[in-house]
Amino acid sequence: MHDAGPGHPGRRRAAWATWYRGRWTTPDIVQRLNILVRESLRAPDLAESLAASALQPRPVTPEEFAVVVRQDFDRWASIVKTTGFTATD
Repeated sequence: MHDAGPGHPGRRRAAWATWYRGRWTTPDIVQRLNILVRESLRAPDLAESLAASALQPRPVTPEEFAVVVRQDFDRWASIVKTTGFTATD
């Protein structure tokens, strides 16, 4: 995470990317995919490519990522409601 910048004291910014799967995907397949992605992120050529784009992977389990999504949703919900922001703005 990085400081959000001037005018936003105490705020942090971070971006994340993920792969979503269909709800019909069995837990064993989800676990296997998670293992494969985590292994891939350790590959030197991919690590170099991500670093060149200033990206720092932080692999997590599906359960850990669900917590991140919930926290982000909770954090931004009041801002979206207060400002009236819509996806078309």
